[in-house]
Amino acid sequence: MAVGTGDEQAILLDLIGVTTETPVGSGNWVYDDDGSVGSYTSYDGGDGADWVSVFGQDNVDVPVPTNGANVAIVLHDDDEKGTCADCPGVTGGNRDNPGIHVNASGDWITKTGDEEWLGLFGDTPLASQYQDGHFVYQVVPGGKTGDDTYPPVLYVADIENASHFNNVLEP
Repeated sequence: MAVGTGDEQAILLDLIGVTTETPVGSGNWVYDDDGSVGSYTSYDGGDGADWVSVFGQDNVDVPVPTNGANVAIVLHDDDEKGTCADCPGVTGGNRDNPGIHVNASGDWITKTGDEEWLGLFGDTPLASQYQDGHFVYQVVPGGKTGDDTYPPVLYVADIENASHFNNVLEP
């Protein structure tokens, strides 16, 4: 499922300066060839509205930077808890809230994206090394079947300059 906007062209515009996909749906991106970089080059630019905080916007250990008026910069809303009927390991059934996690009592529970990330990092959030840095991510969902299958793609960036500090993870 998409996290953030999940719009691959918008993500690539932010990170590397993609102009268009030709033909649309082909995965053949046309890159700016003028030495420019993506548009997400500053923590307080408008590009952050598409990106989700890795460890949550309200995490006191890794706070979202503020702008000159001491107002937190704008990011996409944090990923929310919800049912995950399409997630691996979920088989449905009579559970009120299906998910891929169980609590100490063995009840199925769901987690927010920042709770998932925090667990992967041993409940210790990873802080950016930059003054105005903060880690954000988006997921472009995979899809189709057979020979037309394509995998999900995870984009992770540091908002200090996401165009320069980013990683793409694709199985």
